[in-house]
Amino acid sequence: MHDHMPVHGRKASEHTNAMPLWRACKLQTYFTAKGLIDYFLVEEDPSLPTTGGALAGSGLAMASTSQEEGKLFEDLKADIIQASRDLDKEAEIVQDVEASRADRVPWLVHTGFPTHLQGLRDTEIMSSYALPRSVDDDDDAGGDGDDDDDDDDGEGEEEGGAGDTDIDLRRILAAAESTLRDAYKLCSDKSPDRKMTQQRAKRLSNFRSDDSHMSSAKASKFRSFKNESSLTSYFRITKQLLAYYYRVVYRDDGHFTREGENHVVPRDIIETTPLQRQAMEDVISALRRRDKAVKGASSCDKKEGIANRDYDKRDAELKHTIRKFYISLICQTVGSRPFRSAILSFCAMLSRKKALTRRVDNEQHKRCTWREPGNFNSNLSALTWTAQLILFDFVCFQKQDDEDGIPDLLDQMCKKYFQQMAETPFGHVLQWRLYLFAASRTSLTKHQARWSLDGETVDYMGTKLHMEQVTQLVESEFRQAHLLLYDKLLFGMRDVALIEAWRLHDDLDVDDYGASWLTDERNREILAGMHDALLR
Repeated sequence: MHDHMPVHGRKASEHTNAMPLWRACKLQTYFTAKGLIDYFLVEEDPSLPTTGGALAGSGLAMASTSQEEGKLFEDLKADIIQASRDLDKEAEIVQDVEASRADRVPWLVHTGFPTHLQGLRDTEIMSSYALPRSVDDDDDAGGDGDDDDDDDDGEGEEEGGAGDTDIDLRRILAAAESTLRDAYKLCSDKSPDRKMTQQRAKRLSNFRSDDSHMSSAKASKFRSFKNESSLTSYFRITKQLLAYYYRVVYRDDGHFTREGENHVVPRDIIETTPLQRQAMEDVISALRRRDKAVKGASSCDKKEGIANRDYDKRDAELKHTIRKFYISLICQTVGSRPFRSAILSFCAMLSRKKALTRRVDNEQHKRCTWREPGNFNSNLSALTWTAQLILFDFVCFQKQDDEDGIPDLLDQMCKKYFQQMAETPFGHVLQWRLYLFAASRTSLTKHQARWSLDGETVDYMGTKLHMEQVTQLVESEFRQAHLLLYDKLLFGMRDVALIEAWRLHDDLDVDDYGASWLTDERNREILAGMHDALLR
């Protein structure tokens, strides 16, 4: 309207009721392309009766409907709502391979995760390994902690585990955290208790069981150093494995709900070994003995030193039983049925992730999807690394009186249970990792850029960029960076000597030790006088 009226030399102020320049009408809009809306004029039939109101404030009249038509519309609306609820309920359960998109995703078919998870509710999958809320140290003294304590870290306690009231599980997980921290001291470069050597690191990562290449410089070796954030994430997944075994295997209810008499749940598939069952019983027994030591320490004043020594002894026993439990999970043969292992069943649970939630979603109606192969592979990497750490810790404990025997025992256990050709839990994990590395390289991205037919324009998520605009964009970004650096950060100084970046020595590894290219001795001459240049 604003563009049309000036063409005829008219102004909007000339519009009056006596001499109208336009009239009111009804338009129907529709989408012609992404982001573009067109419309057409809707002519009303004056012979049709109208209801008294229609939409409030809209000025639109609605044709009257008979009582039968109204009932029909209400029934249709109710059917649509019920159908939507049925779909939501069905979406909360993992479907069979043939009934979902899983049969079109090769890596899911290769691993067999959809078959193992078939019929399980997503909310129960997520809660099967969710960590309970952290508790104060008072729980170690009697287990009367408050469930409302804050979490240890942002991602350590998953939704669904917040309401877990099992005090034993929480204290076992706290002891597991301490056990893993102690094990890391054997590998850390900063620890005086370090027992990791280059030779042992190569033996620990000899996944191909090929001794001929272990002495070469290119041989893979166990990378012991991890940032604190990585350690927290890796140890969290390892604790989730323990929580999963405790809920699904150890407890009588098995955690998962059976949808029918013939419904198979993970508890029916997982086959525990006598060592695993005994190891978990030993963990519970050691926890009870430590509880008695705690009560003895609280009731003893004169013999406080003796009581503390007894508690330390019981605490060390608990850590050792947890170490043996993890080793019993690692040292298992599964053959052609991988999900006999609690570790591989736990991996299947990790393949599901929370989807983008809607406002109607709640704790009982979570929606999950399959992870991308690259993202899921990171979970396998975390499990592999912590399993190597636990294996090395176990070997060092077994050979604490004969350290020279560590390499031989490490070789023996790795070749039997921790190499790609072994039909063990981590033999399957290592094979999955190889497959997922290849699958992630060939997977398509969700948001792809599209080129025009002439190859001159690229469209990415609704934004179009012509090739002639690329140089303009680069120049604009360069000017912005130049303005930020020289006019703002350097206060407009023009006499400061420019530094050629290629001449600087920079080592990213030293960042973890508090150093940087600014403190590198090799850059002293280049950076001479630069620290106070803005003050002169």
